[in-house]
Amino acid sequence: MFSETQIGAHLAQRSNLTGKTAVVTGSAQGLGRETARLLAEAGAKVVMPT
Repeated sequence: MFSETQIGAHLAQRSNLTGKTAVVTGSAQGLGRETARLLAEAGAKVVMPT
């Protein structure tokens, strides 16, 4: 299994999401929070609705 750091590095290398917007629901904790963080690391503007 890959660590969060490895997944983030892989995503950043393979995907350039600069100029893209991602809407992540359920981002308060757990998988949603990590997904939002990884998308932001790849350059996306992340919207996390409350």
